Amino acid sequence: MAQAHTRAGQTVATVLAAGEGRRFGGAKLSAPLAGKPLLLWPVEAALEAGLDRVLVVLGFHAERVQPLLPQHPRLEVLLNPCPAAGMGSSLALAAARAQELGAGVLVVLLGDMPLVDARLVREVAQAAATAPAGAAAAFAGTRRGHPVAFAARHLPHLARLRGDQGARRLVERLGDGLVRVPASAHSLWDVDHPQDLERAGHLLDPGDGTPVA
Repeated sequence: MAQAHTRAGQTVATVLAAGEGRRFGGAKLSAPLAGKPLLLWPVEAALEAGLDRVLVVLGFHAERVQPLLPQHPRLEVLLNPCPAAGMGSSLALAAARAQELGAGVLVVLLGDMPLVDARLVREVAQAAATAPAGAAAAFAGTRRGHPVAFAARHLPHLARLRGDQGARRLVERLGDGLVRVPASAHSLWDVDHPQDLERAGHLLDPGDGTPVA
């Protein structure tokens, strides 16, 4: 993918998409949803949010998924050499790259959450940038989901993650310091099984393909 110029303090997003998709039956991120691959929904939301860089972390099925991504100057693909190590390894890879870019904020999205929109991505990023604890997440009522965003001070910790827990322990340690950004319940929908993909299709506006509020 084309490389954008580095600028200190920029806002970077990462879409974690290295998983095997075992419960789906494999290769779920290339499965079609309303005329485009599942992975393109969160990737396009991050790009439309106007963030400085979007890092897509691929692993399993990368050879099948990478050609589906758009050629965009703000999009960069990272390949996780050991995706079986879990989500933490993918987030660590993205956090290390964000540090190299001098990112002020890193926004984390998941490749199997197609109903997150650009507005929510922007709001979570902005909240993390100004929060005293330097972190924010989307909440539908009391349910926490993605995107989750972290200020630069948290990147060294994220870059050391391993295993399948991702940033959960860090988020839990922040407690009430984590800013809650209101989100619709639909936006937190993720696709684990083929029937979830069908349900996601029903939650999209048939007119323009946008998530139903």
